[in-house]
Amino acid sequence: DPAEGSHGSVIDNHLIHIAAEGKFDWITFLDHIQLYSRLGLGVTINYHNDSRYDTEFEPVLQGTLAGIEYINTVGCYVEFGAGYRGFFSGGLSVRF
Repeated sequence: DPAEGSHGSVIDNHLIHIAAEGKFDWITFLDHIQLYSRLGLGVTINYHNDSRYDTEFEPVLQGTLAGIEYINTVGCYVEFGAGYRGFFSGGLSVRF
């Protein structure tokens, strides 16, 4: 009853992704820019508590059709594909 301060039920949900990926570099130019494709295969572990504890395992795939990466001490990348990384992914990297 909302009048008594009830806020509904809470679902405690956690996702863990574990995957192995392979990357194929198509071309490198200017010593710092790479064009590439990527293929990944793994599993998602879905752990949730919705009145009982339950764990589900689901296979996951990633296919990156095209990616471009600037490689230096600090770099960046943008990639387009489909799978557990989504349709569009990007980020920064730091190499030690």
